[in-house]
Amino acid sequence: MAKSRSKSVKKSSSKNAAPPPPPPVVKSVCTMDDLQQHVTSHAGSALLVIVSPLDAGVTSTVVSAMERLNSNRSVLLADINIAVCYALPSTAQVCQSLSVTTVPFVQSYAYGEVVGEFVGDNTEKIELLAKMAATQAAVKAAQLAEEEKQRQVAAAEAQGDGSAVAAAA
Repeated sequence: MAKSRSKSVKKSSSKNAAPPPPPPVVKSVCTMDDLQQHVTSHAGSALLVIVSPLDAGVTSTVVSAMERLNSNRSVLLADINIAVCYALPSTAQVCQSLSVTTVPFVQSYAYGEVVGEFVGDNTEKIELLAKMAATQAAVKAAQLAEEEKQRQVAAAEAQGDGSAVAAAA
């Protein structure tokens, strides 16, 4: 009589496989603190979209595009913060601080600085702004790393000069 394979072997091998990591979350911006935390003070790139719940069709199109962008991130967009703000009376302060007059309103940021913006629901342009912000953030990160390296070298040289003066005395 031939032995049959145990099904528990298959189960154990599938249990050992780690599930893929979940995609980062599309962040909600409802307050000035949210805006600062997720967008303007973020050390990296950010994409902010302001939509109106009064225009359900456009809002659905834009928010769906943000969710697709979030779940299908390229390597370039791996670290970008994607944020959505609904233009409501409760978010009026956020909208006013950004000088929003028409929605959907899209801004991209690199280290808190605006890289680009536009008004409209062109999802290809939204993705382009995200890529521009990510590229600018990568350039800024490299620049900051180089500046930090130069500071460390200068500090080491200053410390070396100080010990040489002390040894000579």
